[in-house]
Amino acid sequence: VPFILEDHVMDNHKMITYSFPLVFNGIVYGVMGTEVSISYLCEDILLQRIVKIKEFLPEAWAVRGEDGKVTVKSSRQAYAFKCGRESFMKECRMTAQFIHSDHFPVVYDYFTLNGTDYMVTEYVVGTSVEEIFEKRGHVPYSIDELMEIMEPLLEGIQELHDHRIIHCNIAPSNIVKATDGRVMLTNMGAAKYQDSATSMMSATLLQPDFAAPEQISKEDGENNEGPWTDIYQIGTVMYYLLIGHK
Repeated sequence: VPFILEDHVMDNHKMITYSFPLVFNGIVYGVMGTEVSISYLCEDILLQRIVKIKEFLPEAWAVRGEDGKVTVKSSRQAYAFKCGRESFMKECRMTAQFIHSDHFPVVYDYFTLNGTDYMVTEYVVGTSVEEIFEKRGHVPYSIDELMEIMEPLLEGIQELHDHRIIHCNIAPSNIVKATDGRVMLTNMGAAKYQDSATSMMSATLLQPDFAAPEQISKEDGENNEGPWTDIYQIGTVMYYLLIGHK
């Protein structure tokens, strides 16, 4: 399926100009990057819809060569990169369970290419709560404003916990208010099943200002995270929005 990024989408999201061949017989013109992944806003020409393609490319462990292939920086990063790819696949599988939910982006596809992995999801038009809060100058929310976010957010968290999934990375930057009115929880990269081992990506993605004590003070091999971890993080988000600072 060919994908091509529309100029107006790039402008709306302050995308930086970027061009490299992604094997869809199309061209990607814009990109948003984080420390562990790159996201491309694209048009699925066949189905005529805008989608987001998320590429696993952790800058600490891997690099893209001139041929477009992703390789580890050194043999010392090989194991971490392998585990990271497994976590990325797990993120996709977890998110895909909630195809009928209003609280998570819909996963359309997953594929391997260029030595790494890609996840194709619904493109959610909206703004993160972090961005909204910054634009209003960190003026504290009223209780009514807070509950407009918290009620649907808690519904989403309940859905996760009903499936024995813990998000582990609830923060204003991962809560999106969509233009269609939905409040969505994004970035499941640190998520895990209850009682399972902590993802290697968890420490990389962790936001200390909103982390639970058991996430910060854990020792090697400890697994003290549970539903209470998400509840604690929700509390830190509420405090931040009500008080105006972290």
